[in-house]
Amino acid sequence: MPKPSLQIAKPVDQLSQEEVDQLYKDTLDEIAALRNRWRGLVQLTDKQRENHPGRNLGAQIPALSALFSILLPNKHDDKEKAATRTKLANHFDAFGDKDGGTDPERFEPDLLAHRIHRIGLQQKVADELGKLSRLMSDDVLHTSEVVLLAGSSALDMVRTLSAGNATYSQMLAPVTNALRDLTKAARAKLAQLRDAAAAAASETPAAGNGATDASHDG
Repeated sequence: MPKPSLQIAKPVDQLSQEEVDQLYKDTLDEIAALRNRWRGLVQLTDKQRENHPGRNLGAQIPALSALFSILLPNKHDDKEKAATRTKLANHFDAFGDKDGGTDPERFEPDLLAHRIHRIGLQQKVADELGKLSRLMSDDVLHTSEVVLLAGSSALDMVRTLSAGNATYSQMLAPVTNALRDLTKAARAKLAQLRDAAAAAASETPAAGNGATDASHDG
C-alpha cells in the first residue's frame, strides 16, 4: 500500500482546507489500494443480502472445522490410521461438486478450512471498517451541528438586513435566492407527501364495510 503523501498530527478541525483536501485524496488512494489488495471479493445486491444462506454458517463453524481437521492428512498418523483417514475422506467425495474447488470429483476440506479461516479475518476487517465508517458519520453529524448553530443565526441576519437595506439586499441576493429555492423545495416535498398519503387513503377499504356486509348476509 502506498504511504500517505501527507503526514498529519493535528485534529481534523484544525487542518487547513488544503490539508483536508490532501487528506481526502490520500484516504481515497488508501481505500483503492485496499480494494486492490482484497481483489476477488464478491459484491451482493441489497436483495441478495436479505436472508442470505451464508448467514447460517456461524453456528456450524465448530462442527465443520472439527470435521475438516479429521478428513485432512495428519503427520502423526501411522500407516494404518492414515489409510483409515483416507478411506473416511473418500466417502465425502460425493460432495466434490459443491465445495467450489478445483476438482469436482474430490471433496476438498483443506480449501473449506482455509475459507473458514479467511472468513474470520475478513469479518474482523469489516468490523473495523464499520467502526471507522460510524466514526466518520458521527463526526459529520457533530460538525454539521456546529455549522448549523452559527449558520442559522447568520441566515436570520441575512433576512433582517435584506429587508431593511437595499444595498445589502442586492449584495445578499444569492443567499436570499437560495433560501427561496429551499422554501420552494420544502413546499414541493410536503405537497408530494400529502398526495402520497391521499392516494394511500383512497386505496384503503373503508372501515366497517366487512361488518356491514356480514350483517346483510345474516
